Amino acid sequence: MTLMILDDQTNVVRGIMSGVDWEKLGFEKVIPTYHVAEARAIMEIQPVDVLLCDIEMPVENGLSFLHWIRSKNLQTECIFLTAHAEFQYAQEAVRLDSCNYIIQPAPYEEIQSAVERAIIKIKERHEERGHSDIGRAVSKSKSAIEGGMLRDFLLGYDTNNYHEFEKLGVVPSLSRSAYLALINIVDAEDDKLDELYLVQYAFGNILTELFAPYEQQIYLAVLDERNIALVISPMKDYQIDQGGVERLLTIFCNVSKQYFGPRLACYVKLCQKLEYAGLAVKELMNRREYNVSMKDGIFFSDANEKKVRQITHVTYSSTLRTLFDDKLYVSVMESTEKYLDDLAEKGQLSKQTLEEFYQEFLMVCYSLKEWESVRKSLSDSPGAELFHQADRSIMDMKQFVRYIVGKLSECADGGGNEVEKAISYIHDNIEQELKVSELAEYVHLSPNYLNKKFKNETGISIKEYIIQEKLNLAHTLLTTTNLPVNIVSSKVGYSNFAYFSKIYKQVKGKTPSEERLKD
Repeated sequence: MTLMILDDQTNVVRGIMSGVDWEKLGFEKVIPTYHVAEARAIMEIQPVDVLLCDIEMPVENGLSFLHWIRSKNLQTECIFLTAHAEFQYAQEAVRLDSCNYIIQPAPYEEIQSAVERAIIKIKERHEERGHSDIGRAVSKSKSAIEGGMLRDFLLGYDTNNYHEFEKLGVVPSLSRSAYLALINIVDAEDDKLDELYLVQYAFGNILTELFAPYEQQIYLAVLDERNIALVISPMKDYQIDQGGVERLLTIFCNVSKQYFGPRLACYVKLCQKLEYAGLAVKELMNRREYNVSMKDGIFFSDANEKKVRQITHVTYSSTLRTLFDDKLYVSVMESTEKYLDDLAEKGQLSKQTLEEFYQEFLMVCYSLKEWESVRKSLSDSPGAELFHQADRSIMDMKQFVRYIVGKLSECADGGGNEVEKAISYIHDNIEQELKVSELAEYVHLSPNYLNKKFKNETGISIKEYIIQEKLNLAHTLLTTTNLPVNIVSSKVGYSNFAYFSKIYKQVKGKTPSEERLKD
C-alpha cells in the first residue's frame, strides 16, 4: 500500500513520517508532499491508498483537493488534519466521504488509529478502482494521433490536415501566442529509454494537472527517444507569465526525477505566433546541443548566457602523458573524468572547450606506440560511434575515454574478455545493487556496447543475467538455510523486500515463503 502526507509545513510532514511505524502497518511507500499541485501530479501516475491531508493551505486547500480526487473516481481514503474545529469543515469533509477528521496537534497514536480504520475500509472493499483500461487505451491512441500531427508540423513535414485538427481543438492554434518547450531527457541509460518512452502519456497528465488551474492547454509531441516538444497555449486570453512557467516546469521535473529516474532539461521560448514554432524548435535544439555539461533545469531562450572563459589544456596534457607512459590506465580514466567534472562545476565547460579537450586527448593518444592497434577499432561499431559522438556531451566524452583506455589496457596486457570480467564482477558483488553503468565502467566500455556484447555471448541481457544469478542464490539460501526471508532478500542485493518477493514469484513461479514451505 501507499500513503501520502500533504501539508505545507515541512516540520509537520517530517514529524508524521517518523512518528508512526508505517512499514509495520503494511505501507511499502510513504510520499511526502507540500502543495496540492505536486500531490495531484503524483496521483495521476501513482495510486495512493491513504491520504493524510491538511485542510488549510496556500493557493488550494485540502477540501478542494478531495473534490478533485472524487471527480477522478479515485478510491483513496482521506484523513484530514486541521487546527480548526469548525463545523463547516467537518460537514464538507463528511459530504465528500472523508474517512476521518483529526484536530491538530494530535498524538501520533491517534493518527495511527485513524489510518488503521482506513486500512480496514480498504480491505473490506473489493479492489475495484474506477479505472477503465479500454478508456485509457483509447485516450492514449487519441493522444498519439494528436501528438503525431503536432510533431509533423514542428519538424516541417506535410501538415495538410493540421487546420482541420485545429478546428477540432486537438492541436494548438497557429495564430495565437504560446510557450514552446523542448523537454530533453538528460541522463538515462540506453537500456531504459524504451521504458521512458512508455511514460510520455503520464507526463501529459502531470503537465495538464499543473497548468490547467492557470487556464493553459497542454500539447505534447514526442520528437525522439530523448526529446519531447511541449506547447503551453492559453485556453482564453490569459497568457501565463515566465515565472509561472518556470515554477510549474520545475515541479514537473522534480516529480519526473522522483518517480521515473532521469533528470530533465527544459528549453523554453515564447512564440508570439505558433505558426513560427518550427524555427523555434530548431533554436531550442541548438540550445540543447550547447549544454555539453548535461545540466538539468529550466532554460529560457531569451536569458543572457554567461560567456565561458577560454582555457587551455596544457597542464592536463602533461599529466595525461605521464600517466600513459607509466601504464596507469585506471588513473588516466579517473583523472580525466575529474578534470571534466571540475570544468563543469566551475562553469568552464562549453561546446568549444569540450571540442578543444577532445583534440588534445587525441593528440596525446597519437603519440603512444599502442595507438595504431587501437585506431583500427575506431573504424567499427561501437568505436566509430563513440569516436564521432565524443564531443557531443560530457557523458559521451567519458564513454569515449573509457573505451580508449580499455583498448590501450588490453594492448598492454595482451587482450582480455570484457564479458568474463563483467560476470566475475557480478558474482563478486552479488550482495550489492548492481547497475549496467557500474559494470561498463569496470571493464572500460560504454553501457550500450557492453550490453550488446554480453547478449551476443550469453544469449541474455546483463539485467536478465543479474536477476537470474541473484534469484538462483536466493533459491539456494531459502532451501538450504534457515535464514529469515527478509535476510535472504538483503543477501542478494534487494533492500525492498516487497519487490524481491514480486520478482522472485515472476521468475520462479512461487513466492519466497512458498519456496521454503514446499520442502
